[in-house]
Amino acid sequence: KSFSDRLTLLYSLKNNKVRIGTFINYMRTNRFLLSEGQENLLFYGANFNLFYKNVKASFSYRNNFSKEELVSTKSLIDLTASYAYNDYCFKLKAGIYRSPNLYNREDDVFLNFVFSKRFGIPLKKNKEYSKAILSIETFNAKLNTPITMQVNGVEYKPSISGEYIINNIPAPEILIDVVPNTIPQGYIIAEKLPMILSVQSNQNNRQVLNLVKSSEINGIINFDTDRFNAGINKENYAFYLKLSSNDEVYFSESRNGKYKFDGVKPGTYTLEVLNKDFESNFKENKVLKSNIIILPGVFKEFDFSLIKSKRKIIFK
Repeated sequence: KSFSDRLTLLYSLKNNKVRIGTFINYMRTNRFLLSEGQENLLFYGANFNLFYKNVKASFSYRNNFSKEELVSTKSLIDLTASYAYNDYCFKLKAGIYRSPNLYNREDDVFLNFVFSKRFGIPLKKNKEYSKAILSIETFNAKLNTPITMQVNGVEYKPSISGEYIINNIPAPEILIDVVPNTIPQGYIIAEKLPMILSVQSNQNNRQVLNLVKSSEINGIINFDTDRFNAGINKENYAFYLKLSSNDEVYFSESRNGKYKFDGVKPGTYTLEVLNKDFESNFKENKVLKSNIIILPGVFKEFDFSLIKSKRKIIFK
């Protein structure tokens, strides 16, 4: 009775019909010994595979690594053909094991026929998890303490490499945010937060955020003096302003004609007035200024003059 167990490491180049590869093969067998025992052999070789519809054919050759190559070398040739139909497979395998004269044996020829059937056993699908690698580009900003990130409500500190590594993330998405009081004063994250990040199962999903200097917009709104003769206190009268882009919205209350927006992210903005009393008493376009381009760390000042609306006379 003989046996042989194999473990193979294969590298191959393939297309839809042909595959050519090289391999290293470990074999544990007693096929070549005349006495009791076993041999552990290491082979190298190449193979050729042909695929056509349900038919697969292969040819492989392997030769043994050995310090005493002239004495211990054994060569093997395998020829395999198989045919698959639905869940059934018919396989025919032939081969030659050639050993040197030291063993006083002729070529060992073998022929195997295998029939197999595949059974579809339903298994519970394991929950797929992913890994996220987050980082913050600081552009050489000085950080006294590291910025803390939140992923699905859990806080994370950066690793030694400066990255935030989050393991075992359930697909398909996670919620990313930054703890505000860990951002250095005068800086802001350029991206819109919180951010929903789509993650791919069993992959390293990367996302880079950018830390930039915040910007400021301020100015003065000049009133029609007749407006205050109507008994309105100029110092207490408030205008409510809205500064908005496609991603961000800021609000500001203007007292005594002065307004200010700070902590503004880079982008293109529109400045509007929201006060209803203002709209009903003054003739003006609610949009004070559009296409305001804000770059990191800039200071912009815009002043506006508002006029009193003309009284309408309605005849009935």
